Amino acid sequence: MNYPDGLLSIALDMTMSFSWPLPFAVEQGGKRWAVFTDGHALLALDEPTVVDEADTSSRIGADCARFLAETRGDGELLDLSIAAEWIERSRVACDECDGTRRKDCPRCDAKGSLRHDCSCRHCHFAGREECEFCDGDGWLECPCLTRVFGVSFNGKPFSLNLLRRTVGRLSGVATWHSNENDRSQAIRGDGWALLLMPIRNGETLHAKFPEAK
Repeated sequence: MNYPDGLLSIALDMTMSFSWPLPFAVEQGGKRWAVFTDGHALLALDEPTVVDEADTSSRIGADCARFLAETRGDGELLDLSIAAEWIERSRVACDECDGTRRKDCPRCDAKGSLRHDCSCRHCHFAGREECEFCDGDGWLECPCLTRVFGVSFNGKPFSLNLLRRTVGRLSGVATWHSNENDRSQAIRGDGWALLLMPIRNGETLHAKFPEAK
């Protein structure tokens, strides 16, 4: 199966971040799906060779099967490339980084290096050495990357950080599915489904996709 660029890296990240063994199998629609999750999003791949017996007894297995069933059928076309570009350029109000997602390293004053007492071969006789705090970059990732900033994506409130690590890594065209009970939203392609959980508090949304023309 030729999956869109970025899909397998999403699966790998979920495998590394979740405490349960992944992937596990779910049977739905006459297919066996390999399922990955990080607790906030769920990725199902039509790849039965990588999983063993289907998990139908546990709550999470039953929930996965139900979510896949609820988001079947016709959906709205979604250009993933356009969505990813919007997600990338979306910025949030942050006093520390002004939406750039980077802040100056406080240890080296954004220089990437520090002065030291000797001129030696270690520093190429420059009297400076690389800042270990920022690995010589001069900047650090801003803590706002770990905060929940809400945005409106196809009419539903989502964490911008969740969209960045999922939809923001995809390209191509898929379909968007919104189920009746609002518990999950899904993006589906040929042989795969990405289910996303909206945030509960969507009162303060910093951006909207698609943007009004």
